[in-house]
Amino acid sequence: MELNGKAALVLGGIKGIGKAVALALAEAGVSIAATWFDWEEELPALERDLARVARDHLVIRADLRQAEAIPPVVDAVAARFGRL
Repeated sequence: MELNGKAALVLGGIKGIGKAVALALAEAGVSIAATWFDWEEELPALERDLARVARDHLVIRADLRQAEAIPPVVDAVAARFGRL
């Protein structure tokens, strides 16, 4: 599957598996939107790492345990990348 030029939303992208997925997709040419909620101390590293490899990225703080937080995240991603 060709990933270059696609856009992806990675939930829990601040560290661990979520961050690894976001970086791998970015290295494949995908524009990345990554969400985070806690572990704010990891945010500078995420921003730095995405800036190094991503063609375009967006980092969004959202508590996705709250259903009302989901539509604004999707809207922000669509507004930034024109699609999701």
